[in-house]
Amino acid sequence: MAAMSAIVSGVKLAVLSWGGEDLPGTAVLVHGITSNARSWARVAEALVGRGYRVLAPDLRGHGRTGPGDRAYGFRDLEADLAESLPCEPDVLIGHSLGGILSLLAVTDGLLKPRRLVLEDPAIVLPSKDSAERYVASSRTQPTTSEAILAANPSWRVEDAEAKAEALAALDWDDMRLLMEGNAPWDGRSRLADLVGLRIPTLLILAGPSDLVPPAEARRAEAILGPGSTVVVNGAGHSVHRDALPRFLAALFAWLDRPAPLPASASA
Repeated sequence: MAAMSAIVSGVKLAVLSWGGEDLPGTAVLVHGITSNARSWARVAEALVGRGYRVLAPDLRGHGRTGPGDRAYGFRDLEADLAESLPCEPDVLIGHSLGGILSLLAVTDGLLKPRRLVLEDPAIVLPSKDSAERYVASSRTQPTTSEAILAANPSWRVEDAEAKAEALAALDWDDMRLLMEGNAPWDGRSRLADLVGLRIPTLLILAGPSDLVPPAEARRAEAILGPGSTVVVNGAGHSVHRDALPRFLAALFAWLDRPAPLPASASA
C-alpha cells in the first residue's frame, strides 16, 4: 500500500471528549466500522484518570457524522481525521478499521502521535469478496442493546447501548461503499515505515485474532521490537469491550514505560 502523495480535503467529524483541557496528556481514540465514539467510553474514563484528555471521533457515515459526499476512500477518511483532531496527540489508539486508518494517517504524515496503539487492526483485507462477506455478515448481527448484550455477555450495558445506537445510525449502502471501495488492502509494509518515523507502537490483539494471526503477530513484533505485541487470550475482536481490565493493564504497562524505540531503530 503506497504512501499518500496528495491530500484530499476532509470533512469535520463529530468528536466526543472526556476530561478537561488542563490535563497534561491528550489521547485520540478511533473506532471500528459499524461502531461510534461512544464505544470508547470506558477506556476514555480510565485514560482521564491517568491524566489524559480524550477525544474520540465518529468516522464519516458513523454516529453523529454524516456521509458528506459519500467518498469513503481511505484517503478521504484519513483527511477527515487530520481535519478534526489534534495532529500530535500523546497517544493514538485505533481499533479494527480505526487501526488501519490510524496506521495510514501516521505513515502518511497526517497524524504524528508520540505513541501508537493498534487494537486488533484490520491491516489486511485480501479481496473484494472478503469485503462483501463482511458486510453481509455484519447486517445479521443483533441490533437491540438486549440482544447485543446476550451475544456478548462480557460487555457492559453501556457497551451494548452504544453499539445499538451506532447500528441504528448506519446506512448499509455506505458501509458497502467503504469496505468494497477500498478492498483489497494490505498495510503490512506500513509497520516498517513506523520504524523510520521512530514512533513506538503497541499491538493489542484478540486471542486468537482472525485479523492478525499468530504468524503475522510474530512478524509484527520482529519489526516493532520485543514487547510490542500483546495477545489477550479469550478476548474477541473488540478487546476493550470483551476484556477491559486486561486491555487497560496492557495499555498502561506500556504507557508507563519509557518510550521504546522500534527494533530496527534501536539496533
